[in-house]
Amino acid sequence: MPQDLTGMNYTYDETGTAGGQFVAPISTFNIYFGADTASQRSRSTSRERNTGDLGHDWASNEIVGFQEMPSSPVLPAISPEGGAFKAGEYFTPPIKTTSAPLPQTADAGLGLYYDDSSPSTPLTSISTASSFADSSASVAHTTLTSSYSRSPSLRYSHGTTSFPSQDGSFEPSSSIPHRNTLDQSLPHSSASRSSQGMSGFGHSSASGSTTSLPSTFEPIRLQNTASQSNIQPMTGGQIYSSRVQNHSTPSLLQQTQRLSQPDARQLEPPYLQRLQQTHPTTAPWQNTFPSSQPSYPPSHWGGLDMTSNPQWTSRAADQSRIPGAFGPGVHHSAFVSQNTFAPPTGLQYGLQGAFLGTSLARDALLAYAHRLYNNPTNPHPAGLTSVPHQSQPEEGSLSHIYYRQLIPLLDSIKSQHPQHLPTLLLLSCAYYSTGDYDACLNVCSEMLQIDPNYVEAMSNIGMVYMAKGAHQDAKNMWLKAIRLRPTYWDAMDNLLHVLCESFRMQDGSMTIPQYRDALTVLEHALNILIGPDGLILVFIPPAHLHRLQNLLFTSGNLRSAIAQDPRSGLHDQTRAIELLLRPPGSIESGNPFSFRDFVVAGTVVGMLGSSTTKASTLGAIADALEVDSSRFNHRMLERGIDWLGIVHRAGQRLVDVLLREGGGALPMVLLTPEKTLRLPDTLFGVYAHVFPALCVRSSYEDYWRPASGASESPAHKITSSILLKLAKLLQSRDLKHISYLFGSDRSIPRSLSLVLMLYYLAVSLNPTPSTYNNMGIIFYTVKHSSNATNAQGQTEVVNGVLLAQLYYKKGLEMDPTHPHLLTNYGSLLKDQGRPLEAISMYKKALVAKPDFDVALANLANVIKDLGRIVESIEFYKRALSVSPDFPDVVCGLVNALSSICDWRGNRGSINDEPIINEHLALEFRASKEDKTPYGWMGKLQTVTKQQLHDMYAHGTGVVRISGSIDNWLRLVENALGVDLGGEHYRRWRTTFNRFYTDFSREEKAINEIGFIIRFVEFMNRIIQKRWYRDNYIQSDIHKSSNSAPALPYKRIRLPGALEPPPVPSVLPFHTFTYPLETRDLRLVAYRNALRISYNVLTSPWLPEVIYKPPPPPSDKLNIGYVSSDFSNHPLAHLMLSVFGMHDRQRFNIYVYATTSSDNSHYRQRIEEDAEFFRDVSKSTTHSIVEQIHRDQIHILVNLGGYTKGARNDIFAARPSPVQVSMIGYAGTSGASWCDYLLGDKNACPEDAFAPYHTALRRKEGKEISRMQDSFTELELETDMPYHDADPESYSGNWSFTEKFLHMPHSYFVTDHRQAFQEDHFDPTSPPEVIWLHEERLRQQMRDQIFPDLPGDAIIFACFSQLYKICPSAFFTWLRILQRVPGSILWLLRFPSAGEEQLKRVAEIWAGDEVASRVRFTDIARKDVHVRRCRVADLFLDTFQCNAHTIAADVLWTGTPILTWPKERLKMCTRVASSIAYATGFGDNMVVANEREYEDRAVALAESISYRLEPNPEGGTDRRGSGELIELRKNIFLNRNRMPLFDTARWTRNLEKGLYEIWDRWATSCVSPWSEDEDEGCVSIKDEDPFFSSS
Repeated sequence: MPQDLTGMNYTYDETGTAGGQFVAPISTFNIYFGADTASQRSRSTSRERNTGDLGHDWASNEIVGFQEMPSSPVLPAISPEGGAFKAGEYFTPPIKTTSAPLPQTADAGLGLYYDDSSPSTPLTSISTASSFADSSASVAHTTLTSSYSRSPSLRYSHGTTSFPSQDGSFEPSSSIPHRNTLDQSLPHSSASRSSQGMSGFGHSSASGSTTSLPSTFEPIRLQNTASQSNIQPMTGGQIYSSRVQNHSTPSLLQQTQRLSQPDARQLEPPYLQRLQQTHPTTAPWQNTFPSSQPSYPPSHWGGLDMTSNPQWTSRAADQSRIPGAFGPGVHHSAFVSQNTFAPPTGLQYGLQGAFLGTSLARDALLAYAHRLYNNPTNPHPAGLTSVPHQSQPEEGSLSHIYYRQLIPLLDSIKSQHPQHLPTLLLLSCAYYSTGDYDACLNVCSEMLQIDPNYVEAMSNIGMVYMAKGAHQDAKNMWLKAIRLRPTYWDAMDNLLHVLCESFRMQDGSMTIPQYRDALTVLEHALNILIGPDGLILVFIPPAHLHRLQNLLFTSGNLRSAIAQDPRSGLHDQTRAIELLLRPPGSIESGNPFSFRDFVVAGTVVGMLGSSTTKASTLGAIADALEVDSSRFNHRMLERGIDWLGIVHRAGQRLVDVLLREGGGALPMVLLTPEKTLRLPDTLFGVYAHVFPALCVRSSYEDYWRPASGASESPAHKITSSILLKLAKLLQSRDLKHISYLFGSDRSIPRSLSLVLMLYYLAVSLNPTPSTYNNMGIIFYTVKHSSNATNAQGQTEVVNGVLLAQLYYKKGLEMDPTHPHLLTNYGSLLKDQGRPLEAISMYKKALVAKPDFDVALANLANVIKDLGRIVESIEFYKRALSVSPDFPDVVCGLVNALSSICDWRGNRGSINDEPIINEHLALEFRASKEDKTPYGWMGKLQTVTKQQLHDMYAHGTGVVRISGSIDNWLRLVENALGVDLGGEHYRRWRTTFNRFYTDFSREEKAINEIGFIIRFVEFMNRIIQKRWYRDNYIQSDIHKSSNSAPALPYKRIRLPGALEPPPVPSVLPFHTFTYPLETRDLRLVAYRNALRISYNVLTSPWLPEVIYKPPPPPSDKLNIGYVSSDFSNHPLAHLMLSVFGMHDRQRFNIYVYATTSSDNSHYRQRIEEDAEFFRDVSKSTTHSIVEQIHRDQIHILVNLGGYTKGARNDIFAARPSPVQVSMIGYAGTSGASWCDYLLGDKNACPEDAFAPYHTALRRKEGKEISRMQDSFTELELETDMPYHDADPESYSGNWSFTEKFLHMPHSYFVTDHRQAFQEDHFDPTSPPEVIWLHEERLRQQMRDQIFPDLPGDAIIFACFSQLYKICPSAFFTWLRILQRVPGSILWLLRFPSAGEEQLKRVAEIWAGDEVASRVRFTDIARKDVHVRRCRVADLFLDTFQCNAHTIAADVLWTGTPILTWPKERLKMCTRVASSIAYATGFGDNMVVANEREYEDRAVALAESISYRLEPNPEGGTDRRGSGELIELRKNIFLNRNRMPLFDTARWTRNLEKGLYEIWDRWATSCVSPWSEDEDEGCVSIKDEDPFFSSS
């Protein structure tokens, strides 16, 4: 799930769209209760959605005859071990086998369920097709209507299998968190399935193959009769539910309400009316249905029109009244609503033999038997639970109906029609449902004696074998049926199910899934059904095409699972879609539309409908299509145009245009949900707005019309799911080597735009909340935007964020309680600055799903941001209870706990820190070499390392698919403006050649996405330098600034196939307080920099050419400062006077404030002092960048870094040729858009910078690039041919990717000398007088703050925020208190929740007495805070992240600090030492290790002594002496002279550095190769005599 830098998680709903695996439970066993003749079949399929979120499938209503299958080759027998086959024979495997199953993979599922029914609404009816054959073999078709409701069902537990959600998509069974990364989901540990499957009267109940690869299995509960407790009737498809709601049929309640009050004649069943007319002896029938019953079977019983045609024809699609059938006013739905009549037993009928012997009576009674079998008055549970049939059934129960009515009735019909197969088939189902498997088997055997090729009987025999545990015999029987009829979908489903699932054998052992055997069966069938060119070789009704699609889809999934390579199944899956794209006769007419045609046509139509496409792009597309460009606009969408046809004819010509316009990928198309839903109507306008394969037309017709009875819903659903799976595969990092979806070197490369187009097509065919959710996530990462005209004629900005919001809302319209949608919409609101609305959304999501980890994590994040830290911790812990290794939650929890020093619950440690165990006890490591991670901190380190490592798999192969090596080299030459030759050519070619060979990116630490982004930024910098050289340096081609050519300086764009680089969960600023390894710290910053660069470089507002560099400064250098902290903020406190102190004769100072004014003194002062102050708080990034470019800024200064509110996106656009980071962020940016970092030799040693090491290697003649070195030394500083630092280097010897700009003394600037001078001090007074006055003032303030403290008590203090206090530092402070009796530790309630935590720790670690000497006070206003800093005797600095501004505040009052620069390569641990050395007394305040820190603090405290001296006023003064007092005195009396507080000196030195780095940049523009020759590091000298500034 994509993650922004705000800490929000975006959750993909892996309930079935791109976020999850498009897999599903195994296919149903199908038990038929209808039959056909062998020569002419009719089918209608359905699937019921049961409880447990297991899905329905499809329904079709048209009755179409099947052609007899041509003779086919013998299908090989299936080997029990999944190995070799022997042609022409069946397999007889042993009951138990030891063959190991194939490893589970993420794409283990082999089929799909689809669902669009509400889980709370019972399914009311299905239309099923059947055929009746009389004794003369004449065939009549009818549609029988039955009603069902949900019922309890079997449950399966699966590991990686996904199950359908309430909206028809799929959910994985394992708890996988879904975040930014295009995420992770609603977990389900089980799925409900009904137990249906036999063949019976007039009903074919199977749907497509829905096989899967479960990791765990609960056996089907089909028991023998001896163990059955209740007799349950079997409906079509039992074993698993296979019903679907027919949305064209009213609900039972609606049907019942719609019925009028019929007269007695109308209440007679129609066949009774007809029989009374033809057989007067049957008059007693009238008494069979007592008039006390409220209603009777309707006039149109299952589609039988008894009055019009003795050879009954199908009326499946006709749900209206049938005149003359039951009398006037009686509707087809009346039969559905008949739930209360008492069916007569066979003895009640009193049938005459002559009458029963007629086909009319037989079929009428058989229809009634069907009604008894389904028995809607007593819906049976989906699971089969039976009692021994010997037990006496209760009156009115299902068993009573079966034993006393249904079976006797069928026996009566059988006695008169012993060879009527539909009767025998239904009788076999009745016996099966009662658990009398032997009787069922006998009846099936009779059917096979009548017709040895009667595949329905074979299928039911297979079901009996399965029920008895004879799985091998069942497989043989289904295999035999498939050999006879490969289009026998239901037998195929059952066979695939038993091959791909594990079952318990009679001896208790489990079978092993045989995936290869299943694939062999599929290959055999598909080779018969589909030719190599995709042409269907046999007649398959349009209504059944989705069944063939599902076989291909299952075949593709099997191939992927067996090969453990998702690419293996792509061909079959795209062929499944192409089945629907080819209209009848398309092969003969030369129009075999391809999947690529479908996607490209969708792109073209989308670009026409988006209203954001450039006119030039539309013109190029029109030319490729060979249509009039002047008429090629959105109005074309209103016409019936054969888009597939014109796109197919344009072929590669059109694809080339689209790739050119999209920068090597499909152009990004932005469509609102409404426009997306109109895609099928537009694409298939000429085909009656349905898939071409679902159309027909006669030879005399010139237009297409939908095929009768060919419902588009099943085809839409399976096609949508295939598209979603393909989209997910293209998003998945598992597809390391999939470059193109369409399998051609000249085809369309994978890209975000291609993924989005697949989503558009999928959701347009089958809209679901889950798909809308996942599209919203994708849109949130899309940076494209454009102006569009809405329906009201108003211009509005269309961008990814707006579309994300629209798609979230659309999904919530379908399901207002969808937890993923609510969570992601909440995150969008949070990022829009609406935290309270976001909290409301998160809480709604948790109402729907209380254990939703992503919602809990995001709620915790936003609550923490509001300052409610303690409350946030509870939500983090709830999230971790669901997902213990959720990286975002681990990092969020550690940060929240650390911010209040709550180290309970096994805080642990990393690196060489002491360990805090679950009892809050401190454990010291045995040695410094022991760096084993423990506890929460250890988990944070582990998940961070894992995330950093996993990211190498992203983008693998993108260099290769984005162009040839020569194309990349051409980009280099175009940027340089010269031809590559010699050594330069060799090095560049070697670099790119690496990406065209297979090697492990993880092993070699090659981040391919990062390489491309850095390459593009590097080349654009070269182009910018060349533009400067051409215009301002080389006199022979010197041009004025107004006439510079644009084309040669065209910006290099990122490849369209490049995906957004992922970012780790831990934020760069938070790493300041974590003792992570140097390389990990560097990579966290770098990965965030890559995301920022990607977002900006893919923004459509970037101009075609790079930003022109400003002309050389004639007399003034233009300096721009950018910050969000020009307000009452520490940054403004420190730099307040700098802007006014710049030399206006040499500099123009521009200040860009990205936040609005807080009306503070600081903001007003900066606005006044800056020569050019620009409030850009309400401007877009584009506008700010353009303003900076217009201002012709030579050097742009970033004062924010990765702090809150920083605008690094401005710098990623590079509006200025030189860009510097300073003051605001004490660490590396890891970014190519930052050229220099302001530092000093103490805070940032020279060897902490990558360019320093590169320069040393070059001087020694050593290689600097891992690419050139063939990955021999993975610690080399770059992967480029030259010195551009690569943060991915394995080296831990450097931290900074920037070049250094070293200031003398300290990089840290202060404004205390201007801001905090105290009026009561007379600077002209003698030093001793000033010092006496200071001692008196200090004693006075001390008595006010600590009135109970003895005069000689030592006050140690730390005024930093509590998050900076690590356990090691606090333990050291407690030891200091123990060694200095009577001393206190003064801390701030910063925040207040930390006081309780630290006091608890102090009591445990040091005892009550020491703990009582830890004092807390509230935070104070800035001026009060600075003044009271003088009360402390010694400031104790923190270890992992030093005091910065606080250290300067303390030193200004004279109070010494004690600091330990713990890490040499971590700047934030060294800032206080830099500040201390800038006073001139650093050697007295900086120590080398922790032990020295403690000893020095104790020694300084013990050095103090006090004496009382009388003063002239008649009182006494308390005067101190000792080393610490002397140090304080020296600091205080020299503060106005020392460099630390000399702002003017600091500004002058900075100006020296700014001119130096500009001159170096301008000089580097002279040669095309100068970027390689100049490392550019700068050290500034200070000529001031105060002390040496070396």
